[in-house]
Amino acid sequence: MTRQVDPEFARLLAPMDVALQPASAIACGLWANGRIGYVNDAYQQQATALMPAPARWGLGASYFEPMGSLLEPFYRRVFAACAQTGLRYDQTYFCNTPEAERHFALTAYPLEGGAILTVHTLARARPLPQDELAPPSAGPTAQCPHCRRTRSGGDDRWVFVSEWIRRPPLAATPRLCPPCAAFYG
Repeated sequence: MTRQVDPEFARLLAPMDVALQPASAIACGLWANGRIGYVNDAYQQQATALMPAPARWGLGASYFEPMGSLLEPFYRRVFAACAQTGLRYDQTYFCNTPEAERHFALTAYPLEGGAILTVHTLARARPLPQDELAPPSAGPTAQCPHCRRTRSGGDDRWVFVSEWIRRPPLAATPRLCPPCAAFYG
């Protein structure tokens, strides 16, 4: 795979070479309207693993659409503020896999014309906490679209269900778990 860049977006990236290092950093450039104008190799690899349909993450696609309605408003506000103030935005977040709890650092850099460059770097990875792993259970299911913890039936606990991290149950209702709701709410 090679990076994909809209020729007009390439001009905006010229002063950002430092932000695009290391090669493992997941980088994506957004136009002011939230459409993707640039993705690097690491972004393509991550997106392909999480969202097999290339139309959902390639050039011209909406950066926000795959997030869903619970997270989209937060990131639209944050990136708009970054573009308007000219100040970079930093955050850490979860992006778990069925095997690992992963913490990423997100840095959003303001670019000319309201565009944004997002750079995601892996800050920490460890096996999913064994005391938070659970088998799937019956009943209505809610899954946090951010950390991917799940709550089933009448249980108040939010736990990791490994097989549901990669493929959420079709009937799962997207709902932020209490820690994510406190941050994104």
